[in-house]
Amino acid sequence: MINQDEKVVEVDIREEFASLELEYQAKMDPKNCKMEDSPISTMSLEDMVRAITPSSDMAHPELPDMAVIEEREAANMKSGHVDCLTGEQEQKLMELWALIIELLSFIDDEALKRSIEKKSDKRKQKQLIETLSKNASTHSVDSISSSSSDRSQAMSGHPLSEEFWRQLATDDPDVLLLRFLRARKWSVPDAFFMFFDAMKWRRSFGVHNLLMRGDERAIKKELLNSGKGYFYGYDKEGRLIVLLPAKLHNRYAQTLEENMAHTVLLMETGRRCMQPGVETVTLVFDLADAPMSSFDPGSMQFMIECFQSYYPESLGRCYVVNAPWIFWGFWRIIKPWLDPVVAAKIFFLEDPKQELKRFIPEEMLQGEYGGSSEYKFKYFPPEEKDYPKPIEKKDRQVIEEHLSAEKTKLIDATLHLHSLLNHGHRLFDEVRPVLDAKELAEKWRAERKMIIVKVRSLLQILDESDVPPHMYRRLGLMKGDGSINWAKLADLSH
Repeated sequence: MINQDEKVVEVDIREEFASLELEYQAKMDPKNCKMEDSPISTMSLEDMVRAITPSSDMAHPELPDMAVIEEREAANMKSGHVDCLTGEQEQKLMELWALIIELLSFIDDEALKRSIEKKSDKRKQKQLIETLSKNASTHSVDSISSSSSDRSQAMSGHPLSEEFWRQLATDDPDVLLLRFLRARKWSVPDAFFMFFDAMKWRRSFGVHNLLMRGDERAIKKELLNSGKGYFYGYDKEGRLIVLLPAKLHNRYAQTLEENMAHTVLLMETGRRCMQPGVETVTLVFDLADAPMSSFDPGSMQFMIECFQSYYPESLGRCYVVNAPWIFWGFWRIIKPWLDPVVAAKIFFLEDPKQELKRFIPEEMLQGEYGGSSEYKFKYFPPEEKDYPKPIEKKDRQVIEEHLSAEKTKLIDATLHLHSLLNHGHRLFDEVRPVLDAKELAEKWRAERKMIIVKVRSLLQILDESDVPPHMYRRLGLMKGDGSINWAKLADLSH
């Protein structure tokens, strides 16, 4: 039975869950969504509690056996990643590269808008892919080099090209594009449109401008000091750990836009704090003592969209701990928003102090999670000296000229490899053996790797001159191998 104290929150709970349900209904069918249609709006609190309180077998879903999880992850850890591609996967990667190069080189922004933004017009999308593929496949090996410079120049003027190149300061380009291919189950057209949706979002959201302003100038101090989202430690697979104490979030304390900016800054900082060779993060979503004001469907939906659409294949695992009964109604509504692949990475822990140690070293866990670390979150604001000084104009011009030349070489090497992998049998006459195509492909693979290193090095110089260092770098916590000295951070927090 519901006692009198619980009835005090009846109206609030009913409104919250009616709102959540209607928001989901609107997402699915906005034309037929009315307040009176919500069954929650007419339920008693007792009926509501029964409806959203999970049965005993659902309350705390059991984690699979650790050996099963490790076996499954080991099988997927390298498959479809750089240096572990099948011939077909490498071919699809080069196909995606060729489509991107063709589009950024030859299609004006209005055509891009018409072709990509009309989600419902599958016919036009198909025509666009066919046109770009045809353009990419008509070049002979001998003609590619002569056109690479023109392509590079054309790409530099495209509004989305800059978004693409900027990301390479923190990401290997092949690693970046493979994430979109894996997220779309190796469908090149689907990965292509997903990638450009992400680039358009980065441009419209102003991700680079947010980074250039730096945390203190871009985000409210209250958000930075709140501790509602921060990094500490690596799990046993080397993933960066993101802790999200829900009780510290109050959706009425800031606008949705302010919270979205804070989320993006967290995502981008995480990308810069990952250990080399590790592409995903582990979330610990702590619901202990979280009031109703912490359950924020708008912010939650945006975070889901980030992991699913804008930063695909970035979530390794998410552990939900200390979930109260009220959470299960919230979970039933947000779960349909999740891609099944993302949903499969979410685990509910009944006894976090014991179960988290199965996945995270004790020294990386704080006391409330059963670990030995005494770390308490503390935000260290930047000082004026932490902000980067602009590169001299003439020096920047020299760097950009070198970068332009290396970009041209990368486009050239990529298109050569694409042609050799996809059309090698048509590129050589009868006198030249097919073996030549294989040998040349290996040559271009090696050359591409060296060019990518040069491109990224030059982009990193420009990035460091434009983007203020994140807190972990300005505190001197970054080691030579790219990892973070968490023990030193714990000492600084006291």
